[in-house]
Amino acid sequence: MAELDAWTAGIIDGEGCIAIETLRGELRRLYPPLYRTTIRVGNTDIRMLNKLKELWGGSIRPFHNRHPEKWKQAYEWMITNKSAIPVLKAIMPYLVCKKEQAILALELQERVTARLGVK
Repeated sequence: MAELDAWTAGIIDGEGCIAIETLRGELRRLYPPLYRTTIRVGNTDIRMLNKLKELWGGSIRPFHNRHPEKWKQAYEWMITNKSAIPVLKAIMPYLVCKKEQAILALELQERVTARLGVK
């Protein structure tokens, strides 16, 4: 599995994003913001995204294409919250560009999980 972990890390380093997103509802003035860990990879070749989904789970959605006559259809694979933890832990040794983001995202997700008492 180490080869697929390294492959995943390369894809995320080059084509992806590791982020902490703020989620706010309509009542955002009454409640503190909620945060989630998100890993995203966008590409026009859905085969790569299908492989990520097969390996790690998550979901794939099409991007809205404003110029279909000029641009190929693009898609995005995404995995969030506690489902992202095994991905981040597995690819950490192989990340080059996004290692710092992965460390912060893991810290956040582990704190949220501990605070909520989720196993």
